[in-house]
Amino acid sequence: MSLESYEIIDRAIGLAYGTAIGDAMGIPFENLTPEQIAEIQMSLKSKNDLLFVNTAGRNPYIPKEWQTGRWGDATQLSLAIMNAITKHVCDDDDGSEKFSLIDRIVDEHVKEWWDCTDGWGNGTKSAIERIAQGCYSYCNSGGSSSGNGVIMKLTPVAFFFHICNLSINDELVECICRMTHMSSVTIATAFIYVYLCVFILEHDFPSSIAEKKAFLQYIHELSVRYEVKYNVMIHIAKNLKDSEKFGRSESDRKNLQKSEISEKFG
Repeated sequence: MSLESYEIIDRAIGLAYGTAIGDAMGIPFENLTPEQIAEIQMSLKSKNDLLFVNTAGRNPYIPKEWQTGRWGDATQLSLAIMNAITKHVCDDDDGSEKFSLIDRIVDEHVKEWWDCTDGWGNGTKSAIERIAQGCYSYCNSGGSSSGNGVIMKLTPVAFFFHICNLSINDELVECICRMTHMSSVTIATAFIYVYLCVFILEHDFPSSIAEKKAFLQYIHELSVRYEVKYNVMIHIAKNLKDSEKFGRSESDRKNLQKSEISEKFG
C-alpha cells in the first residue's frame, strides 16, 4: 500500500487513540458476565455515564484508585509493540545495529514490566518476569493460560504488515504468542485476528450482503485452518474432560466464580 508519511502517521495515531478509548471503556466490565454488565449499565443515571464507568472494585487486576477513563494494559502493550516496530524500522534508516523485530518487541515488554503491571493478567506478568530475570527466552517463557492477553495488542502488528506491503509473518505472530501464552487456543485465535485485521485494513468493513457472506466465509476458512494446525478441538476437549473429572456440572462450568475466571484467563 502506497501512502505518504503523514498519512501513515495519521493512521497510526488513530490506531493508538482507538485502542486507548476502547480499552478505557471496557476495563470496568472485564471478567463480568453479560448479565452483570447489563445490570451495571441499567444502574447508571444518564447516557453520559455510559462512556467511562468507574472501575473501582469491579476489576480484580485494577487498583481501586484507578482513575475513571484511564486506559490499561491493552493500550500499554499495544504502544510497546508500536515502539518496537518504530525502532525496528529506524534501524534500517540510521545504519545502527539491526535487531530482529521480535527482539525489539520482547525488549519493550520487559521495559513496560519494570514500569507498571497494573491490569496485567497472571500469564503475561509471569512470562515477562521470567524473561526479565534471565530465566527463559521468549521461545519458552509463555504459560498455559488462554486469555486475550495476546490479541488485545496485535493490531499494530497487522498494521505493520499492511502498511509495509508485507506478507503476514506467521513465525513472528507465533513467537509473540508464545512469549506469554503457549495455549493452542490463544495461538490459533491470534492468527485469525491478525489475518482479519489485515483484510479489513485492505478492503474496509464489508457492506453489501455479498461482501458480508464472503467475509464470513473467510473467517470460517481461517478458523478451520488454524484450529486444525494447532489441534484446538483436542485442547478444548481436554479442558472439558478435566472439568468433568473434578465434578463440575455444565451449569457450574458456565458460572465459574470471578476468581476462577481471573486465574484461568490471566
